[in-house]
Amino acid sequence: MVKRTNSLAVALQNQGIRSSGEDGANQLAQAVDAYRNAMRIYTETDHPVDWPMTQNNLANALRTQGSRTSGEDGANLLAQAVDAYRNALRIRTKKDHPVQWAMAQNNLAVTKHAIAQHDTTADPKPHFKAALERVDNALRAFDPTHMPYNHNKATKLRTQILADLDAL
Repeated sequence: MVKRTNSLAVALQNQGIRSSGEDGANQLAQAVDAYRNAMRIYTETDHPVDWPMTQNNLANALRTQGSRTSGEDGANLLAQAVDAYRNALRIRTKKDHPVQWAMAQNNLAVTKHAIAQHDTTADPKPHFKAALERVDNALRAFDPTHMPYNHNKATKLRTQILADLDAL
């Protein structure tokens, strides 16, 4: 049953990302609910592989939802995304899971970048700096030869963050 709930959450999230407006927002909200339901079974202690994966997926859905939502509601969703990524990092450590750790670092960079650009952010500079720190962490782990897609994606994000910092 929990596998179906998690699969439903992934499907809703993917559909919500592809959809815009109210339909997309509703699908993302349903995905968030489904991930939270899955985590009732996928606990950190009992499912140390599934739990951080679900936390990461939850965070991705929250980040997308928060980026699309203005005002305090959007800021709150983005903050929840940061919390969920940090939760995943309790298990996905650099030592034990370097690739997943680096992916979470990159996801945190994307989220901090989104927070910096959010309409509620009065001073984006600390968020851009935090995003830069996280993407630099990811780039130390993403080998350009063996992980070119991740390395290129993180490099483009780093370039954008630096441009945004320079524009301040």
